[in-house]
Amino acid sequence: MADLKISQLNSLAGGSLASNDVVAVVDTSASETKKITSLELVEYGYGLITAGTLDGDVIEAGTTSARGTVQLTDSTSSTSTTTAATPNAVKTAYDLGDAALPKAGGTMTGAIFGDSSTSPSAPGYAFDGDPNTGLYTTGADELALATGGNARLTIDSAGAVVIPGDLTVQGTTTTIDSTTLVVADKNIEMGAVTTPTDVTADGGGITLKGSTDKTINWIDSTDAWTFSEHVDLASGKEIYIAGASVLNATTLGSGVVNSSLTSVGTIGTGVWNGTTIGTDYGGTGQTTYADGELLIGKTDGTLAKATLTAGSNVTITNGDGTISIAASAAAGTLTTSDIGVTVQGYDADTAKTDAAQTYTAGQRGEITVLTDGATVTPDFDDSNNFSLSIGGNRTLANPTNLTAGQSGCIWITQTTGSHTLAYGTYWDFAGGTAPTLSTGAGEVDCLVYAVQSSTKITATLISNLS
Repeated sequence: MADLKISQLNSLAGGSLASNDVVAVVDTSASETKKITSLELVEYGYGLITAGTLDGDVIEAGTTSARGTVQLTDSTSSTSTTTAATPNAVKTAYDLGDAALPKAGGTMTGAIFGDSSTSPSAPGYAFDGDPNTGLYTTGADELALATGGNARLTIDSAGAVVIPGDLTVQGTTTTIDSTTLVVADKNIEMGAVTTPTDVTADGGGITLKGSTDKTINWIDSTDAWTFSEHVDLASGKEIYIAGASVLNATTLGSGVVNSSLTSVGTIGTGVWNGTTIGTDYGGTGQTTYADGELLIGKTDGTLAKATLTAGSNVTITNGDGTISIAASAAAGTLTTSDIGVTVQGYDADTAKTDAAQTYTAGQRGEITVLTDGATVTPDFDDSNNFSLSIGGNRTLANPTNLTAGQSGCIWITQTTGSHTLAYGTYWDFAGGTAPTLSTGAGEVDCLVYAVQSSTKITATLISNLS
């Protein structure tokens, strides 16, 4: 190679240059010819050229269609086609793009901040082409919705919602889950269909849920409002019809002149101006009377007017609301033949209830049979002595019509045996312990008693009589 001139060397096409091809270089510091690869020549030789010498006269500036030098810039808003972004500008642009909202889909994370506008005509979140419709704020923690530049719905920090316009709910069920419902309007319409009729109104009303439904419903078949529960008016309130009171807590209205009542309680006062009350209903069937007339019962169950008639040695004077009966002046003296005929006969042996008596003949009281049952209640007006056959465990209840001083016996028979007898609170036994009946079938006990007071009976049981 040293014997050849450079002009004698073969040409190397630029496209055939390889990174390991070598170029001869004179090392002036050592006065020696050395070699260097084409890659090393470009890599290390470029660093020997100062920036000031790389102008358009030496190396052309690069463009989008030609190679050349390119100037770097940190700007993220440059529109130049001959400058390039530095890594710092690229990083800044990346950060801006990473924090931006996607314009066509994608997933957004973190808070999205809009304009803090408080004007419904320029909401902070608006629509492209409709800038006066969207969301805006009316204050701290408060949100509003605007359409056409006007506020349509607001929600304050307490959660209260205000809708200044009409509200239409087009669903099957509307649920209001609140404690108190306040309606400023004075009239509530229900059943407001396109063509309302009594048929569409049938069953409409109010239902209050409870253990059973409490309802106020209008029923077409009765043409009336129907209440499922009692109606209790406050004190001093009345029921009116056509502006007139018909009923209050104590009085029927004066306009109530007709009734279909079939029974009433005790009538304390009043004047009867109706038709004559028949005898079948406790009346007399009469409206006029003569002096001294009485109503006398007849065999057919009716009443007839009659006057008393004077007899032998008796005079009768019928007056205005009076009847006078007197013996005539010719009245004679009773004879012994009259005793037991005209007057009751006198018998010295007849007992007197208000004097001490000595009986010289036997005195007997009947034995009244008591009806068996789970609870047996004797009536002490029936008898002094009773009998009772029990077919099961029974209770001898407190008797009725107790009179202090009454005494007697109650014979108790076991029909099939082993039955018990309990006693009411009036029965009083020795030691405070009720006796136990004999248990054998057919066995008889005798309960001997004496009434001490209207609430106390002293008693003892004589068991297992033979």
